[in-house]
Amino acid sequence: MNMPATQATPRAAASGLASPRESTRARAPLSELHLFADINDAAFDLISASAVFKTVRKRQVLVLDQNWRGKAIFVLTGACRVTAVAPNGESLGLASALRGDAIELASALADSEPMTGLRITADEASQLVLVPGAVLTAASQLCPALMSALVKHLASEQVTTAWRLFEARTLDLRGRLQGELLRLGERGELQRGAIYIDKPPTQRELAALIGAAREGVARRLSDFENEGLIERRPGQLVITNIRKLVEDYYAQSGRVLDAYAPGGRLAGPWLAQSGLLQKHTSNAGE
Repeated sequence: MNMPATQATPRAAASGLASPRESTRARAPLSELHLFADINDAAFDLISASAVFKTVRKRQVLVLDQNWRGKAIFVLTGACRVTAVAPNGESLGLASALRGDAIELASALADSEPMTGLRITADEASQLVLVPGAVLTAASQLCPALMSALVKHLASEQVTTAWRLFEARTLDLRGRLQGELLRLGERGELQRGAIYIDKPPTQRELAALIGAAREGVARRLSDFENEGLIERRPGQLVITNIRKLVEDYYAQSGRVLDAYAPGGRLAGPWLAQSGLLQKHTSNAGE
C-alpha cells in the first residue's frame, strides 16, 4: 500500500483500494484535507502519487496490524472511532476521527507499527486516504508549509492525549465527561451563545473515550441536561451553557483559563462571546 500508484495498481485493485491516478476525480479531494490545503505543487504531486483510497462501510471494523506500518490514515469523508483492544478483551477509546482528521500520523512518520489491537470503526460510510510516512517526510522537505502543518498537528495531538491521560487518572466521571464535551465543542458551531455539535458520539462511544460504563455516561448526561448545561436533540448535541460547563471543568481539573486549548477555537471568540473572557479579565484587574 505504500508503493507508488503506478507500481501498486494490481495490488490495490485486489485489495479494494484505488489509486488517485486511476481517477482524476480522486485527486481533487486531497486538497480539502487541512494538512494539505496550503502545500505547493511539488509536495502535492508527491503525496497524491502515493496516496491510496479506501472506502469503508458503515460499522466496518479495520484492524491495524503490522501490514499498516508506516502508513498515515486521513479521513476524507465520514466519521470513525479509533480504539485499542488488549489481548484480554479490554478496550480503550482513543479518539473520534472526523473529516480531515489523521490517524496514526506519528507512528507513520516514525515508521513504527500501530499500537497493539488498534482498530478503526466506521460510524458511517467513510473514505480514508492512506499515505506512507516516508512520502510525507519527503514532501515536507519540499514544502515548509506542510512541515509546519505536520508539526502543529502532532503537537495538538500530544496535548490532547496528555490531558486525556491526566483526566483519566485524576478526575471522576463527571469531570472526564465535561472535558470530552469541551473537546467536541471545539469542532461544533457557535450560534447565539450555544455550541451545536452535529452527529455527536453515542453514549457507548463517549463511554469508550473516557473509560466509563455506558450507564454512568447516560446518568451524567441526564444530570447535565437537568442542570441546563446541554440539550440533546436527534442527531445533535447542544452545549447551552458554555460558561458553567467550562468553569465547572476548570474547578475540577485545576486548569487556568488562559491556558485552555492554546490557539483553539474555544480560547478565542467562543469564550469571548459566552462572557468567560470578559469575566476573567475583570477578575484579573481586581
